[in-house]
Amino acid sequence: MAAPQKRYPPTLFFFWQKDGSVSVRLLGKDEDYKHQIFEIPLADNNRDMGAIVVGRSSEADLAQVARERSQECERQEGLDGCSARRLFKYGYYYAPRFSRSLYVVTDDDDIVNVLKPWHRIYLNGICSNRPSECILQLQKFEKLLKYHLLQQKEYLPPATVTFMESWGDGPMISHWNLYSLELQLFHPNPANFISVPADTMSMVIKFLEDARINDIADELWICVESAAAMSSKAKLQLLEDDIELPRRIQERSHQPTLFFYRNDDGCLQAELLENGTDTKTVHEIVHIPLVNTDGEEEASVIGRSSEDPLRTGINRAGKVEKSAMDEGNVCSARRVLKYGVQYSPNDARSTNVATNEDDIADLLKRFTRIFLNAISSYKPSECLEKLANFEEVLRDHLMQQKKFFPPSTVKYMESWGDGPMIGDWNLLALELQLPHPNPAHYISVPMSTFQNLMEILIYDENANQLVDELDLCAESAKALLAKAQLQARPAVNPFWFSKEKMMKKGKVAKAVELVKVGHSELDAAAQMGIPRRTVELEMKKDGVKSKFRPGRQPSTRYTSTQMTAAVELVREGKTYDEARSPFKIPKQSLQDACKRLGVKSARAYKKNRL
Repeated sequence: MAAPQKRYPPTLFFFWQKDGSVSVRLLGKDEDYKHQIFEIPLADNNRDMGAIVVGRSSEADLAQVARERSQECERQEGLDGCSARRLFKYGYYYAPRFSRSLYVVTDDDDIVNVLKPWHRIYLNGICSNRPSECILQLQKFEKLLKYHLLQQKEYLPPATVTFMESWGDGPMISHWNLYSLELQLFHPNPANFISVPADTMSMVIKFLEDARINDIADELWICVESAAAMSSKAKLQLLEDDIELPRRIQERSHQPTLFFYRNDDGCLQAELLENGTDTKTVHEIVHIPLVNTDGEEEASVIGRSSEDPLRTGINRAGKVEKSAMDEGNVCSARRVLKYGVQYSPNDARSTNVATNEDDIADLLKRFTRIFLNAISSYKPSECLEKLANFEEVLRDHLMQQKKFFPPSTVKYMESWGDGPMIGDWNLLALELQLPHPNPAHYISVPMSTFQNLMEILIYDENANQLVDELDLCAESAKALLAKAQLQARPAVNPFWFSKEKMMKKGKVAKAVELVKVGHSELDAAAQMGIPRRTVELEMKKDGVKSKFRPGRQPSTRYTSTQMTAAVELVREGKTYDEARSPFKIPKQSLQDACKRLGVKSARAYKKNRL
């Protein structure tokens, strides 16, 4: 019976209609197209697919396109390049061999530039550039696209599928997932908080209240109320046209300026300058708060400027308000306007961090954005390595100004551990784009409260089911926390190559082993079914020389592994006869192998000394 044919999903073709609107139809069987949306999985050290990268391509061979992109990403240095490269420090790497089309195509450059960010948002594809205007532009096709991608979930990583399904059936524009993306609310540290499903939380609170354990129940109610307050913020709000934001009476900061510069040797240095110290062409790091419709500070924006901070805030706020909705190259903070959150330029102030060099100013700006979780789509973390020697002094300097920052910003600053930021959970959540769990479905419980709760429930036979469910929550937190460990990746990405190429590499290695035990290059190549020239090139690279002579039969009495073991015995002090005896290796063969590797027997060493 013939094997069942692999079924492919239909291909959606997006195009312009004559009236200038976008439409979609199924692609014909032999019909061509220019661009397609595709995904490349990212694998961890266990070769488990943990995330994806979404791209566009005009090439038919997606595996080759993905392979080239991954190799280019491996070679990239500096601050630019694919955001997925920043996951390498956690042991992640591209798996181009498993890249595949998402069966969404178009002939138009403008349409593909809308489809790509939409897929990145819906699939939580790793990328800094995910402008959400595409959601409104593709709103009438949203249900079709979601259904189309969910039909392919068996080919996508589990974490990606979980995120896709979390969107539900409602419009994406008003969903929590988009709110957490725009406000950059990342997953709380699982070492400090446990996410408990809302249904489980309701049962736990009822159990505690029935048992009159009110102190823990009250703590859990506080968690529930915090989740409800957070969930209520994820609502679309219209801003009034001419809102007057009064300038608060600012308390002047008397903190000295932390000034960065390069010394005569080109090394980065920092020193504290008292207020009023004259410096030339100073770039300051500026903080501008974002406020809600009640005037309460919600988040922060960090920039750099050589002007007065107040003027900088007013100018930037004006640009944001005047920018068109389809403009991509403007501040990400304009995308929070739909939630009633806007610039408060009258409250802009310097962070008292300054420099007179452009490249240093960029490093300081990015560092401050990461530490304060400021709203920005561009927060490359290489700055943490470049400023590692100054991390402690920078953090302390900014923490001394926390009374000038929004409460949510201060809370985030304080959430960084005492160790280096490069190994902190907050950075993993940023790099892996781990969204904050929807507070309508999950309640974040502080670890201390969770532990007290478990100590009470674990001894009550009537709470066994609740204990089991809470244990699952704790195990999920542990698994998530384990991902935040810095890990080395394999020297060579195994997913760069096709299965066929990996098999060929194995055959080449076996052929070289045959040559080592006396076979000719031709015979070894023939046995493995590969070209002789391939074997010769690999031998040259490994420094292996053939010992084959016409009429001399290769040894079948020992293997290269046994020869290696015998050489090690000689290295450890055994004589040639003692080392060869267990493996029945000819003495001359062992002597030749030792000579080739520069290993001398103990007897020969003593003889040379005499």
